[in-house]
Amino acid sequence: MVQLSEQYGVTRQPDTMYWCDDSEDLKDIKNPPMGTKAYIIHEKRIVIADSSGKFCDM
Repeated sequence: MVQLSEQYGVTRQPDTMYWCDDSEDLKDIKNPPMGTKAYIIHEKRIVIADSSGKFCDM
């Protein structure tokens, strides 16, 4: 399950944060723009999308 936690900002691309149960849920976030963050609950880690839309550890 993926849930949008926060989305704020007045820039061209708002800052977005998702909560995911596990890493498999990241595939449900389609085309994340650079800087999109996701907290993975079961792994207790935060990942961030790079310029190609791939999530990597912060």
